[in-house]
Amino acid sequence: GTNCVLTTTGVQCWGANNSGQANVPADLTEATAVSVGGGHVCAVVRAGAVRCWGASEHGQLALPVGLTGVTQISAGRYQTCAVTSAGAATCWGENYYGQSVVPADLGVVAEVAAGGYHSCARVASSVRCWGYRGLGATTVPSPAPTIRQVATGTQHTCAVVGDDTRQVQCWGKSTWANYGQADAPTSLSGFTQVDAGMYHTCAVTGSRTVQCWGYNNAGQATVPWWATGVVQVSTAAYNTCVVTEAGAVRCWGDNTNGQS
Repeated sequence: GTNCVLTTTGVQCWGANNSGQANVPADLTEATAVSVGGGHVCAVVRAGAVRCWGASEHGQLALPVGLTGVTQISAGRYQTCAVTSAGAATCWGENYYGQSVVPADLGVVAEVAAGGYHSCARVASSVRCWGYRGLGATTVPSPAPTIRQVATGTQHTCAVVGDDTRQVQCWGKSTWANYGQADAPTSLSGFTQVDAGMYHTCAVTGSRTVQCWGYNNAGQATVPWWATGVVQVSTAAYNTCVVTEAGAVRCWGDNTNGQS
């Protein structure tokens, strides 16, 4: 896997570099957001423009003409989605399952999340998903809970839900790769953020610790004792990283490519 972080001086990436995704362009400055996909990376830069690099075989680097004013971006396996300051969502890249075709009636979007073969958007306090329907990752629970934040994995979708409880709710599983990645702990609440990886999921609690569940072949779902004071968690294929209150980045799990 590949990891990237946004620092005070720009973007830094490390880990797998088979498609050049860890090679941050030398002229990339003043980035405000970064997101890592399956083999590509995208960043929001000055004036809401977007820069992407890495793998391109599925159109990952073919940015929509005239794309500006981007405030949030999410790189999926082979597709990327972005939200503009006007609340418009757009996606590009692989579209075999329709994951890059944003529904025309979506309305004003607050957040997008690009997954393995599907994409989702948070609209007001609800969520809409599109793309591959065979695994249930696009089937939002009904009645739909109040959505505070959404995250998409390879085969599942998770969200921080509820006005006060802020529990994590997940949906979507695979009969051939069901590792419990969508089995969110129902006894816990007060989560502030969730991230869905390939086959595991992690969330930050109100006390700034981390809870993880799902596939654990490389220890990616086993939270280290030192993972405290966490403000953000990021899950990749087989490793997990966190950002702490002090601005430090710590990772655990698979380290085949030095990503942890």
